Amino acid sequence: MVFREFIRNWFFKKRLLFRNIGTPDSPPKKLPGHFNFLLFEKPDDIGDAFLQEHLYEFCLDRYGKKEAHELLNNPLWKGFAVYDSKTRGIAGTAWLLCSPDNDYWYDNVKFSKSEAHLAKLYVHPSFRGNQIGSFLKQKRLAYAKEKNFSSVAAIVESGRKTALQIQEGFAAETEKSFLIKLFKVNIFSVLVNSTTRIWYVGPGRNRLFRIIKSKSGQ
Repeated sequence: MVFREFIRNWFFKKRLLFRNIGTPDSPPKKLPGHFNFLLFEKPDDIGDAFLQEHLYEFCLDRYGKKEAHELLNNPLWKGFAVYDSKTRGIAGTAWLLCSPDNDYWYDNVKFSKSEAHLAKLYVHPSFRGNQIGSFLKQKRLAYAKEKNFSSVAAIVESGRKTALQIQEGFAAETEKSFLIKLFKVNIFSVLVNSTTRIWYVGPGRNRLFRIIKSKSGQ
């Protein structure tokens, strides 16, 4: 297990890319009465200083300083949270990445501006068992539909069995993605069993990409 994790971090990572993620016919279960839902683009928009502080602390603890700053300040990330109305403690967070005006990159894969991306769902262990994860997923899908995104996607690492099972039940399309690294530096990423197979070259924002094979054979 340790050796496998070492390989994933330094040289090679297999991911599954799920597209056109939908919702079940039945409505999501309601949260217990002492929980509230919060949708935000920037923490400054919340208006509750105590809740805002709890959100910052939760994100710093879960994601680290650099990633938390990106999530909380980049307008492309939409934040979804559930909190305890009595203590203002954050029970769980989830994020939706979307760029309605331009195509964008995430995890070495290029996505269309018409596609929103589910990422970074986390429920604190002390609050699990309250359907918070399912609730946050449904809220993100509803938001994407309301904003007229044509598809919702998610990338899941091959070792996360529970997350894979959850997405497989709701995704219309599944593609494999192999990320090749050299001592933690991303070199290229290839999509397999996709209508378009693309070679992505990293690292950094100035990635190059070449279409190797498309549905038309070009």
